[in-house]
Amino acid sequence: MPTTHPLITADQLPALRGAYIYLEPATEAHRELLRPLAKDERLWEFTRTLLIDDTYDTQFDDYYNIALATTVNEDGQAFVIRQTKDDRILGMTRPGIFPRFGDRFTTKNVSCYC
Repeated sequence: MPTTHPLITADQLPALRGAYIYLEPATEAHRELLRPLAKDERLWEFTRTLLIDDTYDTQFDDYYNIALATTVNEDGQAFVIRQTKDDRILGMTRPGIFPRFGDRFTTKNVSCYC
């Protein structure tokens, strides 16, 4: 049965902070900040996850809705990537986490746009 808590809890967030970037769980509030960043065709050159055409906004909303729903269903968690020096959003990453081993995660795949 799906739960509604994030995989990464607030006390674990310091582990997601490096010298240059840090991750924070993606939320609905990030959607419009990420939309123009994801519109760069170079990001999708190999995966073709999003096509930059007349349907881009619909594609992006579908993609982002899945990212947020995946967080709730514990199949992975979407994160916003921020620059440490000024908190600017650089992109998003969605690691697929399968399964949990104690406090370690194994990562099936990672997608990122920066």
